[in-house]
This record gives sequence, structure tokens and C-alpha cells, in this order.
Amino acid sequence: MPSWLDGFLSEPQFERFFAGVGFTSVGFDVLKLPGEMWPHLYLLHVRDDGSLPVAVAGGHLTAVFSRNLKGADLAAFLHGPNSDDVVAAYRRCIAERVCICLRKHVHLHGKGITRVVEGAMAPILEGSEVRKIAGCLYFYDLDQTAFGDLADLASIKPLPEDVL
Repeated sequence: MPSWLDGFLSEPQFERFFAGVGFTSVGFDVLKLPGEMWPHLYLLHVRDDGSLPVAVAGGHLTAVFSRNLKGADLAAFLHGPNSDDVVAAYRRCIAERVCICLRKHVHLHGKGITRVVEGAMAPILEGSEVRKIAGCLYFYDLDQTAFGDLADLASIKPLPEDVL
């Protein structure tokens, strides 16, 4: 039976992420996620004004973006031709209360490199409202020829029935 995550290089990591994320503010506990995943994790606040400030970002993400992301609004530090698509995916995650996985080619400004980025995001509910988004990001260098021909990819899955 095909998985909704087929085709993602990060499929095993995404499976573990979704198995442990909890989907509610009561159920979300980073300690339920594998320790090797922590450097790749982030948590966004969902504000009433539509902003998505970073609450927490793992060490690998801080290193890749060459800055402390805490407090930065997602839309403020995403750049490039895919940034509107990525922000739209976060908006969809909130509006439809769905889990989303994406693969995009991203140019990292100031570093002069392009990488394949695969990310998973999950809405975190407080009551019936999405108040946070938990996610993880994995970066793959394009100079590895196996990754250079990878197409962008997106997959969406509703929250489990017992959460809604």
C-alpha cells in the first residue's frame, strides 16, 4: 500500500515526526520525538494577525540559516521563487488543519548555494484552533548528483480523527 510520503528522501524521519508530534498543545512534547531529530525541529506561533514567528529552532536550522531564528516571522526570512508557495502551504496547514510535506529547491542567500529542502509541518491545536505549527526540515546538497534531478513534491494528509 503506498504511503502518503512516498518519494520523499526524508520519509523515515517524517514517519517518526508524525508518529510523535501529538497534534495538540497538551499532546506535543519534544521528548516524544527521537533525539537525532531535535536539531531539525522548529515550532512556530500562529498569531491572530497572521504572522508566524519562530518560537524554537533546532541547531541545524540555526546553522543553515546562519542566524538565530527565534522571534523571526516566517515570511520575513523566506526568499526566492518558491517562498510564496511555502508560505501558502503554512496557511493551508492552519486553515484546513492538515499535515503537509514539501520538497523544494531553495537558494540560500549569502551562501551562494542551492539545496533540496524537505520539510514536514503539523498543526498543533489548542481546543479547535491551530495556535502553533511544529515541523522539521532536512537539507540535501545539490552537488550530490542523485539529488540534482529531484522534482518539487507536496503531500497532504488530514489530522487523525481522534484529534479533531
